Amino acid sequence: MRYHPAGLVGLAGERLPPSDAMDGEMATANSPWEHPEPRGLAVVQGMLRVVVAVQCWGSAAQQLQATSTTELAQSLFSGLGESSPVPVQFDRIAGIALLAAGLLTLVRPAAIAVLAIVAWFGAQLISSATGESTAAAFSVSEQLIRIGAPFALALIDWWPPRLAFSLGRFLFALGFLKLTLCASLAGQALRALLSIPDRPEFVALVDKAVTKCLGESWSPLRTDMAVGVLGGIDLAVAISLAVTRSRVIYIGSAIWIAFRIGLWTVALGPDGYAETLIRAGLVGAPLVLAAFSILAIREAKAEILPATPARK
Repeated sequence: MRYHPAGLVGLAGERLPPSDAMDGEMATANSPWEHPEPRGLAVVQGMLRVVVAVQCWGSAAQQLQATSTTELAQSLFSGLGESSPVPVQFDRIAGIALLAAGLLTLVRPAAIAVLAIVAWFGAQLISSATGESTAAAFSVSEQLIRIGAPFALALIDWWPPRLAFSLGRFLFALGFLKLTLCASLAGQALRALLSIPDRPEFVALVDKAVTKCLGESWSPLRTDMAVGVLGGIDLAVAISLAVTRSRVIYIGSAIWIAFRIGLWTVALGPDGYAETLIRAGLVGAPLVLAAFSILAIREAKAEILPATPARK
């Protein structure tokens, strides 16, 4: 990723030199200009901590509220038989551990704890990929942001030991966060649009939300069309995020996604808030990108260049 010389802004408000200016030069490791800290670094770190913590608490709620064993527990302990209490105990212990991990991440994330969070959501993703569901591809894609957010946090806020700031690592982390955000949002959209097994669940979700908000239910055809519209908007937002760095797109996307994932809580009440919280990365990631763009990037002013006089 390359920025205009007027782009990144330092902590004191100064313009940071472009990376091309150091090509071929042997800058020392302690040079403040080799890896300058952009303004808003602490804001980005803090927002990522909140996103990962809320995501962990959503997963913990899923583990503790589950009426049946999770896919991960079933795949790990499939040889013990259906009557074994081990999978249920595993889910409960994992839920408590996720509550603690979320609290630790919010206060002061340790690298080993954040990497453990990445490993946990990675294991859940692999479990979904190896499951028997015909919509496994959509489910896997939808979960990528759950790995992207804590992984980006680990790269940006590594401790202990505290690593010297690296602009390249910082921009890579934000780029990876954006990539997983777009992939997850596209997966959510395609799951609503194309996944036939999941269609009745989405239709029932929208119907319950509409009934609670309007006091009356829609016809099945209208509800089915609404699910398609939601999926279509999700896909359009994913494409917009992928092809632009517009601050307006980032903020508008966060507002839409907050409405979108809030449907679980609106429709199901307390039983649905876990599904909303575990999708916190979908809302937090565009807000993190917007904060970085607003605080750390100064757009160059447009200039009108005079025409070059024609040679006679």
